[in-house]
This record gives sequence, C-alpha cells and structure tokens, in this order.
Amino acid sequence: MDRRGGSSRQGGGAAVTEMQIDTIIVGPRLREDVGDIDYLADLIEAAGRIIQPLEIGRDGTLRIGFRRLLAAKKLGMTHVPVRVVEEDADGADQS
Repeated sequence: MDRRGGSSRQGGGAAVTEMQIDTIIVGPRLREDVGDIDYLADLIEAAGRIIQPLEIGRDGTLRIGFRRLLAAKKLGMTHVPVRVVEEDADGADQS
C-alpha cells in the first residue's frame, strides 16, 4: 500500500498505482460536456478494468481522465489505476 491508499506496480515505463477514488482531488474542468459516461462505463465493465490509467499530479489532483473517473464511480469501483505525473514550478508536465 502506498500513502494514497493504493498499491503500485511497475511495467513498461512509469509506475502505475491503484488509488482510492475518494482520495483523488478534482479541480475545475474546462470540458463541460463529458459525453456518454454510460457507454464508457459499459466499455470498462466489458474489459474488466480501466485500460488507460488516469494521470494525477504529485498532490493527488486529477490531470487527465475525468471521464474514466466518472465511469468508475458509476460502476461502484473503489480504486482506479493512476500514473503520477511530475510537474515543474509552473505546473508544466515534465514527463
């Protein structure tokens, strides 16, 4: 278990961590229309997992994957795969 309530695994590059959904910080979003979350939830359920991890900052703030997060919540998931993205002082991606 890591400090965010999940476990981590390595494979093919950056580490992917399983993180508790309720610990992910969601800030303001630019995209207002999130599209068909039911369809995305169906795809995740059919695959048996979220294939592309969400991306979060070191502070736990969601950067990429808001729709996947909503679909996971709809499915009743408690953990999602995440990849921690490094940022510089200006908030620019350094990965």
